[in-house]
Amino acid sequence: MDKLTSPPSSASPGADVPTLKKSRSAVWKSFKLIGKDKAECLVCGKRLQYNGSTTSNLLLHSSLHAPGKSAQSQQPSLVSFVSSKPSASRSCSAIKQKEVTDLIARWCWTNLRPTNIVHDEGLRNVLAYLEPGYKPPSHTHMSKLIGIQHEEGIRVLKKTLAGVEGIALTTDIWTSKATQAYATTTAHFVAADWSPKTFCLETAHFPGSHTGVRIAEKLKESVVRFDVKPEQVVAVVHDQAANVELAGESLYCIFIFCWMYNSNLYLCRNLTNIK
Repeated sequence: MDKLTSPPSSASPGADVPTLKKSRSAVWKSFKLIGKDKAECLVCGKRLQYNGSTTSNLLLHSSLHAPGKSAQSQQPSLVSFVSSKPSASRSCSAIKQKEVTDLIARWCWTNLRPTNIVHDEGLRNVLAYLEPGYKPPSHTHMSKLIGIQHEEGIRVLKKTLAGVEGIALTTDIWTSKATQAYATTTAHFVAADWSPKTFCLETAHFPGSHTGVRIAEKLKESVVRFDVKPEQVVAVVHDQAANVELAGESLYCIFIFCWMYNSNLYLCRNLTNIK
């Protein structure tokens, strides 16, 4: 970029500007110098920073006023970007269609999204922009696909647990905001590379009385579902509830109360007495 050798002729008389030779930059046809470090656009009146050695930013601004161009057209809003319809000339292959649909299904169950989110207009606009030929599935198809992925996940987890020598289980019975009881069973083990692994085997509705016998039956159902053999279960960690301890007696395995859970109860009880 040519350096200035004098201020433009449009500068006001007596302004505090350098007295150099005449400028050779065409940008001064659209700007006038204001002081030493400002230049004002003759089209829109906007003032820009000018350091006396380069006019790159002035040229960029001036280009926005070229015929058929404007700052607004150069920078579309987020609404116009999302709602704009892409070209329909680009098709989506059957393989790509399946891959995208599988990813949406995985996103639904990993992030607890409802299946009817596939009808969301915003999501459809994004998909249409990224993959114009893609056709989003119905929520019923998405529900079926999530079920298929769930069964595949169970198959993979069964294969993983089959090669584990010792598995520790944790169990807990809790109540939802809708006052419905649920039982959760989680498997823990150390992998061959000594990294700890944790998998939730089941969170199932558990109505009725929570006796030791019923809890033991529920634990058996969870491990049997994943083909875990009794000799693989080395211990069951619990919250030291009496009914869970009775379940341990019927399962003939080591039941260990959770140290962190009981420590928290002990601290809470004693801290409340401190005034």
